[in-house]
Formats: sequence, structure tokens, C-alpha cells
Amino acid sequence: MVRYSIMILVLFAGVLLAGCVQQAPVTPVGPEVPVIEIPTTEPTLAVEEEMVNQTPEPVQVKEPDLPETQVQPVITEKPLPTPTADPNLAFRDLVLTKLDLIQEGKKKVLSAWEAEDPALTSSRVDDLRHLIRNNNDGSTFPKKMDYVRLNYYDFIDRMTQFADNFKQAASLMERGEKSSANSYVSAGIMAGDRADISDKRIRVFLIDHPALL
Repeated sequence: MVRYSIMILVLFAGVLLAGCVQQAPVTPVGPEVPVIEIPTTEPTLAVEEEMVNQTPEPVQVKEPDLPETQVQPVITEKPLPTPTADPNLAFRDLVLTKLDLIQEGKKKVLSAWEAEDPALTSSRVDDLRHLIRNNNDGSTFPKKMDYVRLNYYDFIDRMTQFADNFKQAASLMERGEKSSANSYVSAGIMAGDRADISDKRIRVFLIDHPALL
């Protein structure tokens, strides 16, 4: 009796188990894919050399030919040194040039008068007056040359008197008044002589003081 009871329990348990198995979802299992291992072999030396030989060389891009520009070298010219003139020599030349010009004009007046040509004498006097006007300024003379300046102004005054007297003499000579003309000529010659004295004083002073400036 007991034996039959055990068998019934076992059958009952088997029925329960079969029902549970039928209700569970069945997951299909696919066939296993065999894993193929690829053997890694190190490249041989020959392959490496071939790869090295097959390495592409860098492409050299040819630059376009540009016209050559000739660059002129920059030449820095040194300014020529300006000669430094001796101020004493420059002043002496300036004064002597003025004196010589006026003295030359005076000689031309005397030559025209000696030639007894009153018209030419009057023309030479006009030239002399022009020279006197253009060279009568001594204000630019240095202070240390006051002696030269004073005598130069005296020279200009005497030469002006000389010119005025000969101008009047030429005018009288043209009118035939020779005696009156001669008196003006005498006064003119006297003024010219005094101008020569001032001229000589200036020249001597410049010789005696060559380096006063």
C-alpha cells in the first residue's frame, strides 16, 4: 500500500515538471562558429627592403623662374668737406676788391678827361657812381676792423666828391666853359688824392694785422 502511494507521488511530480518545461521559452542556440586564428608572421627582410624601395619619394615642385632683379648697391656719398677759409684772408680780399673796383673807375674818368672828351668823361663818371653805390656799405665789417671801416667810409666820401666834381667839369666843358671846368677838375683831383690816402691806410693796416680776426 505504501509502495503504491510513493509511485503515485512520483508520477504526480513528473506531470508538474513536464508542464513547467513546456511553458518556458525555448532559446534557439545557433551553431557555434569556429574561431579561425590567423597566424601573424613577421615580414621577412626581403619584404621590408621591397617596402622601403617602394616608399614614394617627395615630389619636388619646381618654382617658377622669376626675373632676376638687379639690386643697385646703395652708395653713400660722403659730402666733400667745405674748405674753411681764413676769415682774415676772406675779409682782406673783400675790402681790397672793393677798393680796386672803385680805383679802376677813377682811373677811367681821368683818362677820359685827359682825352678831352667831355661826353666820355660824363659816361665814365656815371659808371664810377654805380660802383660807389654798390660798394659803399661797411656795416658788415667786423668790430675788430673799426679802423678799416672808418677809413673805408672816408674813402667812399672822397670818391663821391671826385665823381661829382668831374661830372660838373664835363658838363661845363660841353658848354665851352673850360676855365670854370678846370676849377672843378682841381677840386676833383684833390678829393681823389685824399681818397688815395684812406685807401693806403686800409691796405697798410691789413698787412700789419694779418690775423686780427
